Amino acid sequence: MQSLFIRIFRKKDNLLIFVLATVLVFLLARIIPIWEILTNSFKIPDISLSRKFSIFSEYIFIYFIDIPTVEQATTIILSLALGINTVLFYQYIKKQQKIFAGKSFLGSSIGVMLGVFGVGCVSCGALVIAPILTGIGLGAQIGFISQYALLISWAGIAGICISSYYLLLQINKPLVC
Repeated sequence: MQSLFIRIFRKKDNLLIFVLATVLVFLLARIIPIWEILTNSFKIPDISLSRKFSIFSEYIFIYFIDIPTVEQATTIILSLALGINTVLFYQYIKKQQKIFAGKSFLGSSIGVMLGVFGVGCVSCGALVIAPILTGIGLGAQIGFISQYALLISWAGIAGICISSYYLLLQINKPLVC
């Protein structure tokens, strides 16, 4: 299993997909909680392009140091796990070349949903998932989400890791009808 993982990540296209997916997820996890601040800052009249870039980089990278270490680690680990999962899912789809099995897709989707909704600003995660909970009659559980957002993030990361392991198993299986 380890040799298969290494063989997959030695390919340049897979490494590129991993880096792009990881960077994209990291930027999204950093931008979503501060979206309103960024858009309001960019609406200031007569602001130069260099100042806009400076504001963007300050909020995305410099203020990343100010958040607690656990949240920093959660964001970085989620980004890496989703990058790995994206490459494995890509390899699985390439190998199968048909409609993929429901378990892999469902496991990947659930892990991604849990991880993304728990990362970032607690109120943003609650606001994203609040209509879903209300729609299925669980509106009173919104307080649980905001209270245990970090736990939900780690559950999402665990789901992504389990999904990645399952995808590795599926990639390792021989093709049979």
